Amino acid sequence: MQSDQVPPVRLARLDELEEAGAIIAASFESFRASLPPHIFEPYVADASNLAAVWDDAAVAVMEHAGRIVGTVTYYEDAQREGMGWPSGYAGLRTLAVAPEAQGHGYGRKLCQWCIDRAREQPAEALALHTAEFMKSACKLYESLGFQRRPRRDLVASGVLGFDPAHGDQRIIAYELPIDR
Repeated sequence: MQSDQVPPVRLARLDELEEAGAIIAASFESFRASLPPHIFEPYVADASNLAAVWDDAAVAVMEHAGRIVGTVTYYEDAQREGMGWPSGYAGLRTLAVAPEAQGHGYGRKLCQWCIDRAREQPAEALALHTAEFMKSACKLYESLGFQRRPRRDLVASGVLGFDPAHGDQRIIAYELPIDR
């Protein structure tokens, strides 16, 4: 996909949630080999169910040539995300860019949209969770100034509700302090 200019980010419409969810599922497919099925399948199902977070978060999309190519979910109050963040923090969740649209700066633009919203709010910090095997995402977050917060790391069994005896996955935490 060619792109001379990064498209703008905008709030999604309710009728676009299924398409945005499909982008999430497609973009996460490359991680299938990194996770056992008992983690991968529920993780993707949870992440791509944007209708479930519609009342608690802002779902944003990026459109190119008439179709959605990226999405991110922004929580004005990260505490509503249910991932252990304190009140006063904003949350970034489920950043995804369609596989054919990756490498054009779309993920950075979607992250920046969340950073800008957190500054306008103003939030104390913008927080997120990811996984170490998502190396490109970790590199992107760190390049934007996010800092690791190991004390806020989680495990997949606690988030997705499965028996950790079957194997678990660490979910690593990042925060971006917001200048006021």
